Amino acid sequence: LFGVSSAAPAGDLVTTIPGFEQYFTQGQSNVSFATYSGYLSVDLSDAGLDYDALSIHYEFHTCVLGATKCPVAVWHQGGPGGSAVFGSWTEMGPWQYMSQGAVANFDNAWNNAANMLYLESPAGSTIADRGTGWSSCSIAGVKQSRCSWDDVTQAVAYAHT
Repeated sequence: LFGVSSAAPAGDLVTTIPGFEQYFTQGQSNVSFATYSGYLSVDLSDAGLDYDALSIHYEFHTCVLGATKCPVAVWHQGGPGGSAVFGSWTEMGPWQYMSQGAVANFDNAWNNAANMLYLESPAGSTIADRGTGWSSCSIAGVKQSRCSWDDVTQAVAYAHT
């Protein structure tokens, strides 16, 4: 548990978020948890899929009670094709963008009880099929404009992630 909750690279630490600047001072968070955002590189060369690599965007919010005191919960949005970032930023995360603008959701955020890892998968996930996702798939090192999955191929990709 400690290994997973402390494995986020220091370079992925979020030091400011547009709309939430008041919660950060000189690149340091003024709240009782840390937010990380970055990419996981996934090698699929031996998976028997059309794609040989994935770049999966993640967000990680440490638990308010302390990273080593809480379990790690991994969130995949419904779909396939729904971005977990959508869930983080509109449903259960501490930082939310709603119709009224930026909302700090500290009281109801799921990171009050767990270290929350949001994986934007499958690669090519979007919000409302608008190409808004950050994860991608590659063939021979070339990023593809679209990724196509079925239940079986996505299960194989998840297993490698």
